[in-house]
Amino acid sequence: MMKTMITAHSGADNTKDNSMQFINYAITTKADALEMDIRRMNDTLVISHDEPDPNNPSTYTDLSVVFLAIRRNPSIRINCDLKQPGLEAPVLEAAEKLGLEKRLIYSGTVSIDRMKSLPENSITVFLNIEEYVPDVFNRCAQDPSFIPEAAERICSICRDGNIPVVNTNYLIATEQFLTICRKNDIGVSVWTVKEEEEMKRFLRDGVTNITTRNLSLALKTAGR
Repeated sequence: MMKTMITAHSGADNTKDNSMQFINYAITTKADALEMDIRRMNDTLVISHDEPDPNNPSTYTDLSVVFLAIRRNPSIRINCDLKQPGLEAPVLEAAEKLGLEKRLIYSGTVSIDRMKSLPENSITVFLNIEEYVPDVFNRCAQDPSFIPEAAERICSICRDGNIPVVNTNYLIATEQFLTICRKNDIGVSVWTVKEEEEMKRFLRDGVTNITTRNLSLALKTAGR
């Protein structure tokens, strides 16, 4: 069984979300990956959760600057949470300029069809379940019996699209959900895990990835 990845969610350990403070902190840790939100502002790729204000530099950070900083850590991977459609190819192109393309993970607004137009096996995809199973979080919260149906649906989509991992809110990732994914040979990435007991559960279950803001706690729990 592969070691569970630990991903530093943007803003981990009380750093500022989508900031150089967060990036510079994350690359000094033993995290396997860092996560950041990516948007296009005019013709520039930036990291920002919400729509950035071009007249207010505090609302965004240029992706090229972020990639340069990440190069200082030769092993950490980059989970690009794409916040808009159509960013798959532009982000790959920006990473290729700095030799980072093999370290990319895509999550967020990812199109399976657009991924097929990129070089084969160039990027790992953690496919967000909410992009493909409408209103999945509310439906599962209101009726937990929907969880196995949601798991079967996303596993089928992942298999058809040759996607190795589903990305889901950790509250959906019950034992039943994980068992169905395991039977379908689909890995599970969970976000955003907060509590130590949940971290221990997912580590025992051998999920592919745990994304967390409590990075120090997660690394300690994983024995790193």
